[in-house]
Amino acid sequence: MASSATVAQSDGNRVAGRVASAAATTIALVTVVGFAREIGLSFERSFPPWIVGLGLVGTVAIAAGALATSGWQPQVSIGLAVASVGFFVPIWAAWPSLPNAVRAASLAAAPFAIAGVSHVGLLWANRARNGRTLWAIDVLVMSAAIVHLLAYDAFADPGCDRTCLHSDPIAGQLLSTGSAIAITAGLSAVAAGLGAAAITLNARRSYSRLVTVSVLFALAALAVDSALAASWIGRSERWGALAPAVAEFAIESAAAATLGAGVLAAVLAVRRTRTAVDRMVTQLTEPLEANPDHGQQMPVVDFAVQGEDRWVDATGQAVGESGDGLRSVVISDQAGPVLRFVMDGTADAGELLARLTPASNLALRNAQLAAATRARLAEVQASRRRIVAASDAERRRIERDLHDGAQQRLVSAILHISIARNHRPDAGAVLADAESTVHEALGRLRLLGHGIFPAVLVTEGLGAALEDLARASEIPTTVDLPVMEIADQSAMAAYAAVAAALAHASGQPLPDSAHVVATAFEDRLTVRVETTGATLPSDADLADIADRVGAIGGDLAVHPTERGFVLTAVVPCASS
Repeated sequence: MASSATVAQSDGNRVAGRVASAAATTIALVTVVGFAREIGLSFERSFPPWIVGLGLVGTVAIAAGALATSGWQPQVSIGLAVASVGFFVPIWAAWPSLPNAVRAASLAAAPFAIAGVSHVGLLWANRARNGRTLWAIDVLVMSAAIVHLLAYDAFADPGCDRTCLHSDPIAGQLLSTGSAIAITAGLSAVAAGLGAAAITLNARRSYSRLVTVSVLFALAALAVDSALAASWIGRSERWGALAPAVAEFAIESAAAATLGAGVLAAVLAVRRTRTAVDRMVTQLTEPLEANPDHGQQMPVVDFAVQGEDRWVDATGQAVGESGDGLRSVVISDQAGPVLRFVMDGTADAGELLARLTPASNLALRNAQLAAATRARLAEVQASRRRIVAASDAERRRIERDLHDGAQQRLVSAILHISIARNHRPDAGAVLADAESTVHEALGRLRLLGHGIFPAVLVTEGLGAALEDLARASEIPTTVDLPVMEIADQSAMAAYAAVAAALAHASGQPLPDSAHVVATAFEDRLTVRVETTGATLPSDADLADIADRVGAIGGDLAVHPTERGFVLTAVVPCASS
């Protein structure tokens, strides 16, 4: 029942918005056609062309704004329709073809411009809760219009501009025309000030800046217009002077043009925001690998890594604060910030939030979890890289210590044994055995100090190192590797993977052969070791190699074949 009532109310609002836009368009059309037909007939000289052009811009902008907001912002369309009554209907008073009663009554419509403008500003996007303020503005405007209608006699107004015909106002005996002008101008100014104050206070919330600025300008212009209207009281110049008409018409036209243009610009910004949100949600629901355009949508969405005071993008990369000229809207839950939308100055923050459906909220939440996971994975990989780098540094230190310490002492021992053999021929056999033993120890020590990474890996590259490894292997091994440059860490990881696969295959009872093939695609190098006659190595056998490959952002995989196993290592070509 509640849902049906809500739908019916929404449909009713849309109908009201379409009716209001039709009314605003009709008023604007009648004003343009009538002004073009009647201009100059009731004035001593015509308006300047720029005044006429400004008035045409204002009528078109108001009508276009009402039409653009009729479907999704009916209350704004109604406000624009009311504003069009206040902006344009008083112009009809200058048309001699209309009945005098209509001409006199049309002047009382001017205060409605303030009510319409205030409604647009305070009801934009249904986010205002200013019922009492709007009610007060409407009461002030209605009071001003009633006073003007009942007590104003244009013929008695020294500053009459649009028309100076004589009328017999109902309350003319109670209030003079000057008093009616003063009361009307005062009530209008208070209404304009009240509306401007309420809009300024509410602008701290998610109001559209375009609408806020244009509405405040229009209200300020209408307040000035009311003050000018009151200032013509007691003018000593002759009736019918054009100066009041030019000033008031220019101010009203500028206010109408600014209001309509601001609403149209805000509508365009809303549509752009809607499109951007839909595109953003679509992109974030796609796999990151299938969508290289992450981060290029507007608005940009950043994700909070919960438990940490930092933000990351969809790829898990750290981001800082929003840049100059950008605004951000943060969505939080009980655990703290979750999402941050970064928008340019024209985007409508309220429309962005209203556009987020439960499905899009779920997609964004999943994207937030994925981004946080990628960020933490990057931290783990960075930690693994630091561990591998520290291990390599320690290995090199041990190599230097062995070379400068134990190896030098063994070489010295060999030299002393050789000298002793020359001086003690009777002990030659014993000393020869000792010398052989020391040579063997020296060889093993050099091999131990050398580790799994030969010097040729650094001096001549991965290809030469794998060729030497294949020749030294206990099973027949072929190497097919393209000539290419590869970062040291990637070369060491690829070499370690191949060495581990060959070492495991060589230790099997019936090893047959091995084939090493490498292919490069874009920025990744894939190395495959295909063996026959060997069993599958365990995860424990490859744990260190997997850590080294993973530390640089690579992948290591091994799977059995009919006659052996295949080990595949994928490493980045450049430094990670």
